[in-house]
Amino acid sequence: MGSAINGVKWTSLSAVVNACAKLGQISILTRFLRKEDFGLIAIAVLVISFTEIFMDMGISSAVLHKQDISKNEYSSLYWFNIISGFVISVIICILAPWVAIYYNQPELVNIISLLSLNVIFSSISRLQRTFQQKQMQFSVIAKIDMTASVLMVIFSIVLVYIGLGVYALVFSTLFYGFFIAIIYLSYSVFKDRIIRLHFNFYETKPYLKIGIYQVGSSTLDYLSREMDIFLIGTAYSLEILGVYSVCKQLAFKVYSFINPIVTKVLTPSLALCQDNQFLLREKYINVIRVLSFIDMPIYFFLCYCSSYVLGVIYGSSYVEYSLVFSILCLYYSICSIGNPLGALLVATGRTDIGFYWTIYRIIVTMIVLYFASLSPFVIFVFVIFILNFINLFPEILLIYKPLLNISCSQYIKSFSTPLFISLILSPLVFIHYMRLNSYIGLVIIGILFLLLYVLLSLVYNKKDIILINRFISLDRLSIVNFLFVRLGIK
Repeated sequence: MGSAINGVKWTSLSAVVNACAKLGQISILTRFLRKEDFGLIAIAVLVISFTEIFMDMGISSAVLHKQDISKNEYSSLYWFNIISGFVISVIICILAPWVAIYYNQPELVNIISLLSLNVIFSSISRLQRTFQQKQMQFSVIAKIDMTASVLMVIFSIVLVYIGLGVYALVFSTLFYGFFIAIIYLSYSVFKDRIIRLHFNFYETKPYLKIGIYQVGSSTLDYLSREMDIFLIGTAYSLEILGVYSVCKQLAFKVYSFINPIVTKVLTPSLALCQDNQFLLREKYINVIRVLSFIDMPIYFFLCYCSSYVLGVIYGSSYVEYSLVFSILCLYYSICSIGNPLGALLVATGRTDIGFYWTIYRIIVTMIVLYFASLSPFVIFVFVIFILNFINLFPEILLIYKPLLNISCSQYIKSFSTPLFISLILSPLVFIHYMRLNSYIGLVIIGILFLLLYVLLSLVYNKKDIILINRFISLDRLSIVNFLFVRLGIK
């Protein structure tokens, strides 16, 4: 359990630093950039992120799943990634003018073309990052990520102060990717020495066979997940897209901060018990309990205090979109408990199930959101939340039932208590009428919410509180260790 606990500690620290750095970056830039600028970046990132799915053809997931990999195989996989990165970067540059024409935004040509360089940087670092994760070298990954995030924020602030506008975001993003690529390349060549001047396409075939379903699933999942950005950019104004983008990023911060702490270390752990369905089910249910215990109160707090959160972090000009942010918080509260599904599919080698599930999701999402885009913007956002909630039930029946032999009631029970407690705290909505539009005010409100949540947890969820207090009093395991005790990792 030592390496797992160490992994959680470093992943936790990295998640905190990265989340704070990127949140601070956007918080500062919203004071200098137009809402339309964030809309332009949202469209560019939509294109770049989609093409990156095809870069390694699911090889990273296959590397995590397969236990024994020779250095020749690794080198072949590495050079395959590099070649794919260059090819995709060229394709993006070719498509950039057409994207600009579709959205009637000529500036997108330069923005997308520049950001395509990040695909090349990612191709250099991605497989080495996966190698470090597989070796449980989470301290290395964390140190690289934290350093890159802090430097990126400093770089972007300098650029926006000298008047580069939206390109402050573009160049700081490129700097982040370039820095990480150089560091991982140095590790591969000088420390781990796993990169050779060797390439044999036939050595990549077994990994491509494992990863092909992951690519198909990721492609369709990305389309269903980012369909909102595409349709908002098409049906509404660029300003609306920019506002939605920054609100979505803020709501996503909790999701991206908490979940990776568990899921990045969870995949190798689940792979070890992939043949024991009972143990697999117990571990996975505990994952959901831990995530919901942490995520639910945070998201409901942000939902209740949305206007103050937006006012403090983004400025008064964003307060009018507090309802949109509240809905997105509810949306991600559901996403957070479903996020470990990807780790489960990869660990069990059943990415094919995820592929067929996302075919269903993409069809339903495209149809529903297309008609929703004909409605006012707030209605569109609300439909996104409702659709995600409804999809939870067929997901349980079609995926969790075959893989874990878990019933719908068992799955819902795993997160029902934190959900119930968070709903009980809904009267805190009266805080919206207080004049505490400041960082201090949010801290006071947050402390009040936390105290009430802990108090109610003592009544309705006492078992977890007792376990936490026991580990603290013994001073032998930290809260981070507690998470993995709950996961059942030995």
